[in-house]
Amino acid sequence: MFNAKQKSIDAESLDLIPEKRRASAKSYVMEDILYDEFDELDGTIPEGKKVGDVKKASHTRYTVSWYPEQELEELEARIAALEAK
Repeated sequence: MFNAKQKSIDAESLDLIPEKRRASAKSYVMEDILYDEFDELDGTIPEGKKVGDVKKASHTRYTVSWYPEQELEELEARIAALEAK
């Protein structure tokens, strides 16, 4: 098992995930985000909207996770194999 912490990226667009990680990215749907009483207290609700209205519509997001230590070990093994030739 690896001692390093798992790294993760969660993004609204697949383009925001590094190209080498896109193949292992998983998609999911983020539910509607609604204006709430905290938005009302902060005064951030636009005119014509109210608590309970959609702040951000449901949309697809992408996430990918990896262990940097595992990548380093795999890279070191590849280097060792190449050097052994």
